[in-house]
Amino acid sequence: QQGYPQQQGYPQQGYPQQGYGYPQQGYQQTSNLQLAPITGKRKALLIGINYLNTPTAKLNGPITDVHKMVAFIGACGFQNTPYSMLILTDDQQDPSKQPTKANILQAMQWLVSGAQAGDSLFFHYSGHGSQVLDTNGDEADGKDETILGCDFKTSGHIVDDQIFDTLVKPLPAGCRLTSVMDCCHSGTGMDLPFTFAANNQQSQQGVYFKDFKKKHKNKGLNMNQMITVTQEGTKYSYGDAVLFSGCRDDQTAADVSVVTSYGTQAGGAMTNAFLAAVAKAPNQSYAQVLYNMRDNLNGGGTKSYSQIPQLSTSRNIDMNQVFAI
Repeated sequence: QQGYPQQQGYPQQGYPQQGYGYPQQGYQQTSNLQLAPITGKRKALLIGINYLNTPTAKLNGPITDVHKMVAFIGACGFQNTPYSMLILTDDQQDPSKQPTKANILQAMQWLVSGAQAGDSLFFHYSGHGSQVLDTNGDEADGKDETILGCDFKTSGHIVDDQIFDTLVKPLPAGCRLTSVMDCCHSGTGMDLPFTFAANNQQSQQGVYFKDFKKKHKNKGLNMNQMITVTQEGTKYSYGDAVLFSGCRDDQTAADVSVVTSYGTQAGGAMTNAFLAAVAKAPNQSYAQVLYNMRDNLNGGGTKSYSQIPQLSTSRNIDMNQVFAI
């Protein structure tokens, strides 16, 4: 992968070393790690696919989701320039801006190229998600999660293993990648090893906690009381990747219409819930953003949805620190 930051020599000099190094099988990372401060450049990739040329797969909300997210990250310091933001939507005439499988993978490489400690990267995907048979044995349910480019019928799916290898694995120490995936089956859509799970079942992977479908009285959730689990112990990144996903791996995500002051707009239920959650109050923790997303979707909003947003990370970071991009 020519042009990628080389991993040899990382962690970078002067950056805290705690928790770094590729873990051996069964290794448990140091918990409650702090994210490095954002002191460098900001760079974003946003993908919205309505599948305009595939009537049987057409969605109404993803392109609108991207426009909303561009406004949000713009207010957070991301600049909409060719050097710092790339938008792929299937309503654009430029072939290089069409969200084909090849363009998506190339855009992911662009996002992480040249990344350094202190940088903040942002990835947003709104479109179809699916599952295929796991071929390398790293999925407990035997299925890989996928995303679908606008040409998926001819080019196939983009598998979560490929997303991890392209977006997460190249990250250098001290670099932060925040991702929002609004699609079906997206719970572990980037194959990140640590998950703050959302059910009360126990499995070989660890302890899972009760659904948030029932409202919690304590809105200042202490995520340290929730046990993180390692799903794929061999996958690791020097950087910090955080994924807010629209639902569990076994769930679907809703494409909805939302009434606004500008009229009725299409959009993904999860994207709307995320934007409403981060707007609810300043200086929320990652745990509070997750709670407010779930509350918005599962009874706290105007309509209740069955999908339960998930939060996963590349390292065992402290979820009570302030959310920032």
